[in-house]
Amino acid sequence: LAGESVHFYEEVYGLKKISVDDSIRRIYMARHIIEKYIVTGAEMEISVSHRTRQEILGTPGLTHLNLFDSAVDEILQLIKMNLAKDYWSSQHFAKLKEEMERGPNGPELMPLDYSPRVSFVR
Repeated sequence: LAGESVHFYEEVYGLKKISVDDSIRRIYMARHIIEKYIVTGAEMEISVSHRTRQEILGTPGLTHLNLFDSAVDEILQLIKMNLAKDYWSSQHFAKLKEEMERGPNGPELMPLDYSPRVSFVR
Protein backbone atom coordinates (compact mmCIF):
# COMPACT_ATOMS: atom_id res chain seq x y z
CA LEU A 1 0.00 0.00 0.00
CA ALA A 2 2.52 2.60 1.07
CA GLY A 3 5.12 2.18 -1.65
CA GLU A 4 2.73 2.52 -4.55
CA SER A 5 0.88 5.36 -2.88
CA VAL A 6 4.02 7.38 -2.23
CA HIS A 7 5.35 6.84 -5.75
CA PHE A 8 1.97 7.81 -7.22
CA TYR A 9 1.89 10.98 -5.13
CA GLU A 10 5.42 11.94 -6.22
CA GLU A 11 4.63 11.41 -9.89
CA VAL A 12 1.41 13.45 -9.70
CA TYR A 13 3.42 16.18 -7.97
CA GLY A 14 5.90 16.03 -10.86
CA LEU A 15 3.04 16.32 -13.34
CA LYS A 16 1.81 19.47 -11.62
CA LYS A 17 5.26 21.01 -12.08
CA ILE A 18 5.00 20.69 -15.87
CA SER A 19 3.85 23.93 -17.45
CA VAL A 20 0.22 24.11 -18.55
CA ASP A 21 1.51 25.30 -21.94
CA ASP A 22 3.52 22.10 -22.42
CA SER A 23 0.52 19.93 -23.26
CA ILE A 24 2.54 17.20 -24.98
CA ARG A 25 4.69 16.51 -21.89
CA ARG A 26 1.60 16.70 -19.67
CA ILE A 27 -0.24 14.14 -21.82
CA TYR A 28 2.72 11.72 -21.86
CA MET A 29 3.16 12.05 -18.10
CA ALA A 30 -0.59 11.58 -17.45
CA ARG A 31 -0.62 8.46 -19.64
CA HIS A 32 2.41 7.12 -17.81
CA ILE A 33 0.71 7.64 -14.43
CA ILE A 34 -2.52 6.04 -15.63
CA GLU A 35 -0.75 2.99 -17.06
CA LYS A 36 1.46 2.53 -14.01
CA TYR A 37 -0.99 3.27 -11.16
CA ILE A 38 -4.62 3.57 -12.29
CA VAL A 39 -5.38 0.80 -14.79
CA THR A 40 -6.66 -2.35 -13.10
CA GLY A 41 -3.81 -4.83 -12.87
CA ALA A 42 -1.18 -2.12 -13.37
CA GLU A 43 2.39 -2.70 -12.23
CA MET A 44 1.90 -0.49 -9.15
CA GLU A 45 -1.88 -0.26 -9.00
CA ILE A 46 -3.06 2.01 -6.20
CA SER A 47 -6.13 1.45 -4.08
CA VAL A 48 -8.75 4.00 -5.10
CA SER A 49 -12.51 3.78 -5.43
CA HIS A 50 -14.09 2.47 -8.61
CA ARG A 51 -15.73 5.85 -9.18
CA THR A 52 -12.40 7.70 -9.02
CA ARG A 53 -10.70 5.14 -11.26
CA GLN A 54 -13.48 5.45 -13.86
CA GLU A 55 -13.40 9.26 -13.75
CA ILE A 56 -9.70 9.24 -14.53
CA LEU A 57 -9.91 6.53 -17.20
CA GLY A 58 -12.89 8.18 -18.86
CA THR A 59 -11.58 11.72 -18.99
CA PRO A 60 -11.11 13.16 -22.46
CA GLY A 61 -8.63 15.82 -21.28
CA LEU A 62 -5.36 14.38 -20.04
CA THR A 63 -3.94 17.89 -19.62
CA HIS A 64 -6.55 18.84 -17.00
CA LEU A 65 -4.83 20.29 -13.93
CA ASN A 66 -6.99 18.39 -11.44
CA LEU A 67 -7.06 15.03 -13.24
CA PHE A 68 -5.63 13.05 -10.31
CA ASP A 69 -6.86 15.18 -7.38
CA SER A 70 -9.57 12.73 -6.26
CA ALA A 71 -7.12 9.84 -6.36
CA VAL A 72 -4.53 11.83 -4.40
CA ASP A 73 -7.15 12.69 -1.76
CA GLU A 74 -8.09 9.01 -1.37
CA ILE A 75 -4.45 7.92 -1.22
CA LEU A 76 -3.63 10.50 1.46
CA GLN A 77 -6.55 9.28 3.56
CA LEU A 78 -5.34 5.68 3.23
CA ILE A 79 -1.82 6.67 4.19
CA LYS A 80 -3.02 8.60 7.22
CA MET A 81 -5.30 5.83 8.42
CA ASN A 82 -3.18 2.76 7.68
CA LEU A 83 0.33 3.98 8.18
CA ALA A 84 -0.47 5.82 11.40
CA LYS A 85 -1.77 2.57 12.93
CA ASP A 86 1.34 0.72 11.77
CA TYR A 87 3.60 3.41 13.19
CA TRP A 88 1.94 3.46 16.62
CA SER A 89 2.49 -0.30 16.93
CA SER A 90 6.03 -0.32 15.50
CA GLN A 91 9.22 -1.04 17.40
CA HIS A 92 10.59 2.26 16.13
CA PHE A 93 7.86 4.18 17.95
CA ALA A 94 8.23 2.07 21.10
CA LYS A 95 11.95 2.85 21.14
CA LEU A 96 11.32 6.56 20.53
CA LYS A 97 8.74 6.67 23.32
CA GLU A 98 11.13 4.93 25.69
CA GLU A 99 13.98 7.31 24.83
CA MET A 100 11.77 10.36 25.27
CA GLU A 101 10.48 9.19 28.63
CA ARG A 102 13.92 8.49 30.04
CA GLY A 103 15.53 11.51 28.35
CA PRO A 104 18.24 13.55 30.08
CA ASN A 105 15.74 15.90 31.77
CA GLY A 106 13.09 13.36 32.68
CA PRO A 107 9.66 12.68 31.28
CA GLU A 108 8.04 15.81 32.74
CA LEU A 109 10.05 18.13 30.46
CA MET A 110 8.91 16.55 27.21
CA PRO A 111 5.56 14.82 27.61
CA LEU A 112 4.85 12.51 24.73
CA ASP A 113 1.23 12.22 23.72
CA TYR A 114 1.24 9.03 21.71
CA SER A 115 -2.45 8.39 21.42
CA PRO A 116 -3.14 7.48 17.78
CA ARG A 117 -6.64 8.86 18.03
CA VAL A 118 -5.57 12.24 19.38
CA SER A 119 -2.68 12.55 16.93
CA PHE A 120 -4.88 11.71 13.97
CA VAL A 121 -7.42 14.34 15.01
CA ARG A 122 -4.71 16.96 15.26
